[in-house]
Amino acid sequence: MNDNCYFQPITDEYFLSHAIGNVRFGMTNDYMFRAVLQESKKGLNGLIGALLYTDPKQIDIEIKNPIIIGRSITEKEFRFDLHIAVNNKSFINLEMQNLSQYWENRSLLYLCRAFDTIQRGQDYNAVSSIMHIGLLNFTLFKDEPEFYASYKLMNEKTHKVYNDRFTLRCLDLTKIKLATDKDKEYNVDKWAIFFKAKTWREIKMIAAQDSYINDTAKNLFLSNEDEQIRKLALDAEEHQNFINSLQNKIDRQASEIDRQASEIDRQASEIHEKENTIADQNAEIEKLKKALNDNGINIG
Repeated sequence: MNDNCYFQPITDEYFLSHAIGNVRFGMTNDYMFRAVLQESKKGLNGLIGALLYTDPKQIDIEIKNPIIIGRSITEKEFRFDLHIAVNNKSFINLEMQNLSQYWENRSLLYLCRAFDTIQRGQDYNAVSSIMHIGLLNFTLFKDEPEFYASYKLMNEKTHKVYNDRFTLRCLDLTKIKLATDKDKEYNVDKWAIFFKAKTWREIKMIAAQDSYINDTAKNLFLSNEDEQIRKLALDAEEHQNFINSLQNKIDRQASEIDRQASEIDRQASEIHEKENTIADQNAEIEKLKKALNDNGINIG
C-alpha cells in the first residue's frame, strides 16, 4: 500500500459546490429561515452586521429564544422570529414575513412587547434598545416603495426623534433594485438576493461573494438534506398556504360585502332621486291646481 495515499475529508463546502437544481426549501420558508440562522452563528452575525450597517467583527450576538431544531412544532409555534441580544445591551427581533395582511399592526405589537423588558421597581433608564426588523417578501407601502426602510417615533413638525431606543425596520426582498449605495456597501442587497434565490446555482454565485453568506448557504444545503427539517419546513409551508388561502377567502368575502354595500348605496341613491322627483312633481301638480283654482277652475 502506498503510504502517501490518504482520504481527503468531505467538507460542507464540497457538498454545497456539488448542489444543483432548484432549492426545495429556501430562506423565505419560515422554519428553514429559523433553523439555518440558528445553526449558522457566523452567518447570523454577518446578517445582523449588514442590517446594522456595521462590521460583523465588531458585534457579539446571542439568540435569546433558541428552539430545538428538528423537534415537532405545535400550532402556537408557527412564529419563528429570532430574538437576538447584540453586545449584551440591545436587542433585535428578526423575522421573515410572507403575509402582508395587518403586518403594520403586528410588527408594532411585537416591537412594543419586546420593548417592555424592565421589572417592577427597576429604573426606567434600564430599558434596553429594541429594534424589530422584518424581512418582507412583499412591498409594505406600494405608493412609496423602499428597499430598506427605518422608522422611529418623531415629532411630526420638526422630525426630532422622540426616543432612539425604539426602532422598526423593513427590508423589502422584492425591491432589491432600490438598494442604496450604503445598502450595497454593507452587502444588504447580497443578503436579499440570497434570501430570494430559487436555485443552487444562484446561491453559489452570491455565496462566493461573501464569507458570511457562504457559511449560511452551507447550512441551508445541509438543512435541506435533513429529513426531519424538511418535514418541518413542509409543515411551515402548508401552514403558510393555509393562512394565505384563508386570508384570500376573507378578502374575497370582504370584497363581495363591499360590492353589495356599494350596490345597496346605489339603489338607495336611485330611490332617493326618485323620491325627490316625485316630490318635485307633486309640488308642480299642487302649483297647477292652485293656478286653476285661482282662475275659477275647481278640480278638487
